[in-house]
Amino acid sequence: NNYTYENLKSFLGVELVGYVLIDRKKDLFLFLDDLKKMSNENLYSIMFLRLPIMTKIFEVYRDKMSIFIEETITNLINLRKSSGDIFFLYKSFEIDLLAIYYKINKDKAFEYYKEIFNFHPIYNTFSKILFNTYDEKKLLDFINLVKNDFDIMWLTIIFLKFKKEKLLFKYLENFLKSKSSYQRQFAISFLRWFGDEEILKLLEDIMKNDKSGYVKYFAEFSYYICLKEKNFKELFKDAINEDNLTEFTIKLLKLKKCLSPVSWVVVENEYEQNKKKFENMSLQKNLFFQKFYDDLNEVLNSNKFEIFGQELNNYIAGIKIDKYLKTVLNIN
Repeated sequence: NNYTYENLKSFLGVELVGYVLIDRKKDLFLFLDDLKKMSNENLYSIMFLRLPIMTKIFEVYRDKMSIFIEETITNLINLRKSSGDIFFLYKSFEIDLLAIYYKINKDKAFEYYKEIFNFHPIYNTFSKILFNTYDEKKLLDFINLVKNDFDIMWLTIIFLKFKKEKLLFKYLENFLKSKSSYQRQFAISFLRWFGDEEILKLLEDIMKNDKSGYVKYFAEFSYYICLKEKNFKELFKDAINEDNLTEFTIKLLKLKKCLSPVSWVVVENEYEQNKKKFENMSLQKNLFFQKFYDDLNEVLNSNKFEIFGQELNNYIAGIKIDKYLKTVLNIN
């Protein structure tokens, strides 16, 4: 508080001074002015910005910050077209910027997010806002972006995480009624990750009554995936309620063998519903659980996943992806 903005900037640098002066309204204006200059010279130079400081400036100088964000988004679109794969290094800046842009123009923010959308990982600052507040029907647009079964699994994860599985199921029902065997398999590729009794019964019915032999086979294959996810839910709940340390450890070790990225949703939901149980764990139980959670994160953060011999990146709707299928389905 004893230094002016210019004094602080001279030895802290613009990257830090905004955070130091987050509660000084006049200085935030000077900081925003500096950001504009830096952005005009080199867009990369402002990518240190994160949501807290952007939110504060937006609250204090909404109109000026709105103009700045609109311009930055436009520049980002152009930069992304020319930068190639290296741009993933700045994804967190882009996501945080969109969280503010959403307050200005929801539809444009959504359309831009679809352009940069990556199914892994999908759970981020902006997706939390989007899936909790945006038009549910438009969220289904993401289904048109999937390129393989790995994408499908991850999109299902996010619908499950935000408790939108009913919305997804209702939409996929039309696919299940389709005359196209591919569309029926496409729906099954999502539903098999639900891991509940209703879907198991649905898959059983498809196994018995579908006109296509291959769809029947794929439904059976998917049935065991769904059953595996359902069993994980039940066994994890049982393990968390186990008081005996030895039994608790044995149950977690067994669960480790059947971890999938979808398991993360189960663990997170269980934690949200029973926070006290987790917080009151003994030190020994907590150590074992942390090791289990580390193993889960390893599965979660992998760029590929194989189940029952199928590497999901190489299949879509259970069909091996080749050059012909890429052309037919317009997969890049």
